[in-house]
Amino acid sequence: MTDPAPPHKRQRPGPGDPLGRLIHDHVPELIAHCRREITRRPHLENLVRQFRVKESDEWLREAVSLLHLCTGPPGPAAEWHDEVGELYVSKGLSIAHANEVLGLLRDGLLEMAWSARAGEELDDEQLTDTIRAVIAAFDHALAAQASAYVRESNRQLSEVNRALEFRQNVFERDLALAELVQRQFIPKSFQTKRLQAEVRYVPTAGIGGDHAGIFPVSPEQAYVTICDVTGHGIASALVAEVVSSRLRPLLSQRGDTTFQYSADPIAIVQELNRLFYDDFQPLGMLLTFFIALIDTREETITYAGAGHPPPILQCCGAKNCIELRSQNIILGAAEDCVIGEGQDVVPMHPGDRIIFYTDGIIEANDGRGEMWGLTGLRETVEQHYATSQRELADDILSTVQRISGKNPPDDMTLILVDLLEDDAGAK
Repeated sequence: MTDPAPPHKRQRPGPGDPLGRLIHDHVPELIAHCRREITRRPHLENLVRQFRVKESDEWLREAVSLLHLCTGPPGPAAEWHDEVGELYVSKGLSIAHANEVLGLLRDGLLEMAWSARAGEELDDEQLTDTIRAVIAAFDHALAAQASAYVRESNRQLSEVNRALEFRQNVFERDLALAELVQRQFIPKSFQTKRLQAEVRYVPTAGIGGDHAGIFPVSPEQAYVTICDVTGHGIASALVAEVVSSRLRPLLSQRGDTTFQYSADPIAIVQELNRLFYDDFQPLGMLLTFFIALIDTREETITYAGAGHPPPILQCCGAKNCIELRSQNIILGAAEDCVIGEGQDVVPMHPGDRIIFYTDGIIEANDGRGEMWGLTGLRETVEQHYATSQRELADDILSTVQRISGKNPPDDMTLILVDLLEDDAGAK
């Protein structure tokens, strides 16, 4: 559709169009009236500055022209909507400001109509027709502005939706890749001559803040680590991966080529706390951590925990369970996290099993305040002294799912480590 011609360049309206003639003959007065009224209103100060109302009449002349479009017969109204709406869309006015400008033009036209009647340029019938035409034109202009607003809003919404859809696809792709990468660092199983491990990992959002590792440092010794970054999701997962990337070389440096020694777990806790406190404490992120050094020759577990839920040592021969409670405070909370000796040593006999887990396991609840808790986990473990690792892991996770439904409260990691007989194979 072509741009509307300015009113002063159109064919002079006929005698049956008093409003059109009124606009045609008083364009400068209408512009002056509108400029004067805009500059008098403090809330339109930004409008005055943005459109240089005091120096320029270009967009005011366009407003008069667009209002003039609405004075004709109602038949072509649908064709005028795009052009009238341009006052809002192309000129950059908010719809509120555009409608206010049209209101000022309406008021100016009404004043001119009364002045024309006083000067006997219009008779009473023409005055009534003119007033009705002014109000009808103003109403139609408002409708056209609303139509333009909806049309432009829908266009912008479509653009936003396309951009969001693209970003969502990129996010889902990256999230799937991050999940794949994270799972590569979670051991699926572990087997040596005297150690066997089963590992389960269930994040709540594809990726999570849990992490686990099994690190052999000699034929007779292996570290088992498990940690949980506060929160869950992408941020926690990134921090967990940073911890893992720093923990791996830290542990690998602790055994020499002749496997003569390994570092005490408390030394690992101290070094990891130092790294975590320096890097992540300013962000308010904390880390629960547990590390156990299992020595199959000495048949001992040397362990140190930092605010982590206690692993359960399942003594299958004696048919009882021992909780390996954390001795130290959560990592990142203080520059020195160690309390007392910071670590302990307990015997582990052939046939015994250690159950490591994160708090997503014991925090399972039914939504009514009833939590499974450490007591519930122990009761389940105590029913499985003679069963395989897989059966126990399946029972624990199925119980958690049954209690909490399809929405577990947190990421869940579970590690079961068995000490085998000297000549035993896999169970």
